[in-house]
Amino acid sequence: MDLEACLSGVGQLEDNSASGGREEGDCVQPAPGIGSAGQWLLLPLPHVTELLAEQSGEVALLAVVCRDFWRRLWDTAEGWQLRTPCVALHANSDPKCIQKIHLGSVRHLSVRDSPAVLGERSVLLERFLTSALALRHLQLSFLGSSLQSLWISLLECMANALQVKSLPLQVFRLDGMIFPAAAAHALGDAIGACCSTLREVSIDFADTSGEGPLDDARLWAGFALVEQLKGLHLAGLRTSASTCHGLTQILRRCSKTLRSLRLGNGVAESMVAPPSVLEVEPAVAATQVALLVSPEFQELLSAGEPLQLHTLALSGLKAPLAAGQGVGLSPHTANLAALLEAAVLLSGPLTSLDISQNLAIAAAPLVSPSGVTSGEAALHHILEACASLTALDVSHTGFCILELSPVLAAHGATLLELRLEGCSIAADVGPHGERRVSKLAAALGQCEHLQVLELGELGIVPALRRPLQVLLQRCAPTLRCLRGTLPLATLELGLSSLFSTGTCRDGGAKQLVDLEVGLTGLGCACQKQRYHGVVEVLNANIGTLQRLRLRAHFGDHWSAALVQAVRGARLIELALEGCGLGPNTARYLHGVMSHNEAWPLQHLALSYNPLGEAVLPLLAAFRTRQRLQKLGLRDCELPAAAAGSALGRLIVALPALIDLDLQENSSLGEVGIRAFLEAALCEWGRQEQSIRSRALGSIALPGHVHLHGSVASEAEASVPKCLGRFKLAL
Repeated sequence: MDLEACLSGVGQLEDNSASGGREEGDCVQPAPGIGSAGQWLLLPLPHVTELLAEQSGEVALLAVVCRDFWRRLWDTAEGWQLRTPCVALHANSDPKCIQKIHLGSVRHLSVRDSPAVLGERSVLLERFLTSALALRHLQLSFLGSSLQSLWISLLECMANALQVKSLPLQVFRLDGMIFPAAAAHALGDAIGACCSTLREVSIDFADTSGEGPLDDARLWAGFALVEQLKGLHLAGLRTSASTCHGLTQILRRCSKTLRSLRLGNGVAESMVAPPSVLEVEPAVAATQVALLVSPEFQELLSAGEPLQLHTLALSGLKAPLAAGQGVGLSPHTANLAALLEAAVLLSGPLTSLDISQNLAIAAAPLVSPSGVTSGEAALHHILEACASLTALDVSHTGFCILELSPVLAAHGATLLELRLEGCSIAADVGPHGERRVSKLAAALGQCEHLQVLELGELGIVPALRRPLQVLLQRCAPTLRCLRGTLPLATLELGLSSLFSTGTCRDGGAKQLVDLEVGLTGLGCACQKQRYHGVVEVLNANIGTLQRLRLRAHFGDHWSAALVQAVRGARLIELALEGCGLGPNTARYLHGVMSHNEAWPLQHLALSYNPLGEAVLPLLAAFRTRQRLQKLGLRDCELPAAAAGSALGRLIVALPALIDLDLQENSSLGEVGIRAFLEAALCEWGRQEQSIRSRALGSIALPGHVHLHGSVASEAEASVPKCLGRFKLAL
């Protein structure tokens, strides 16, 4: 991003002082004389801050450009500090950039895998929390596997800072992979410290460390103090049997304000198993307890009756296990049935419903007063009770797609997001379809405004190819995210414009942001023209495309054409694994990465392509890609000494790199690994001290270099376990 681009834009004059303060995205009023006829130059401050985070040396130039209205932008009490409501720190952010920001003006702080807050004792995060007195939105996201051990220190630092000086925090979000069990106390203390202002809490992890449940007494105690909660998202926390009571306290205090409730794996499972259920002997469950809802769960249901939810997510529920650990009636069968019945009652006003990852309970037997006998039937009742959905996620529920026709027909006109990955189709449906397929095609044809579509493997089912092609044709003008496996012809005909298909429809896809597709039906002579159509589709979306992940063997020629088609895009993620890339494609990639307006890539995956020596110029070009976090070169036939030296220099030059996959490159061998180690040490010795600290110092991001299958077993003993901030995994 260049400085001129940041300063572009024209808008109407807005006076912050007169309005008493504005929210994120505020316009800045310049001094008189900047514009005329009521038109004023507006400075998009979040983008300027992102620029400073990458190039802190631009501050002086920015001060010159903004000299005519510097009072609005700069605070000079303690040197030149930029006033900005929004700060985003990424993996490539220089910690020094924080010194150029006036923390008292910050309202929104987003931290994603950033070394700026990962130093010793998280000093910079503590400084933010003690100085950013107007902070309203805090998001911490650490998704790298090597970063999960840092959560404890971060949460303890945050809890201590907030208990000393409370902030008017309204939105608090944590995103990670493994939640540390020891951090539950600190998380509860942090939530309790902001209880008077909190409106949204999102704790989203994949799992919890350790074996048993969390010691979550202080976590629920902190939640019990919050009174005006509007959104609650808890996933991946292996909470204890106190979950039912803790959620009851939240619903009692926030039933009038809560509009979004999302409970994922771990929390959803613990909710239906309160202490009275766990104390029951499994052997007597089927005869004495399976029909009885536990007292604690009855209190939870009673507290949730007044809810008027707009968003509901119940994902990752576990099937009841009967005596002998088989699926059947168990002590919490009645609780599970009661939960699903309560969801039916809450479904009327919903606009967003997520019942994904519930394959386990779809086949589980249930016993309920309403006569529902299976989890699948109960989930279908929830769908049928919804009035007007804009987002629906039924992925990995095992639903037969043909049975969803009534639901899709009812909500097709309003649906913006549809996720069907993991759904099935009846085995007896032939390639030419039947009446149920016709109904499905008619229902899908009504989904004309989809922005997000995830199909999984449904696209390769012969009976569904035509319905899905029609669906893509209808929603292509609005589609922003498409994921799944499709025949090449279906993708090309579904997303192409009027001029390539000759049909009467207009538009085609021109707003794609995220495209992840695996393609079938390649290699036939009759399909060569389809390749050209896909290239045209990509070229039509270069203004919006940010993530491109393709799984198909295009070959070197067409892979090069694909790279050339997206040359002008602002890609942050590119995956071309197993696409048949060769020297020609490598030259095109090198041309893009060497350009001044190269892709701001964070993730790049080129695995399973026979690149060989053609990868060497690419590795040299990657050294300037300061945002790059993940690089995949598995099984790429890397040349030994030359590639090893280039990769060694690369890991020192890229401070944001946390994952380098070099597995299954047997051509590297002991010679290549030795060259890798020597080049890294030499490069580190040549760097300035500031670059050293970010590359291999104490504030550097921990990372992994995966070498399995690239070193002979007899030579593994000579390879060190660590290299600076990187762990070498053999």
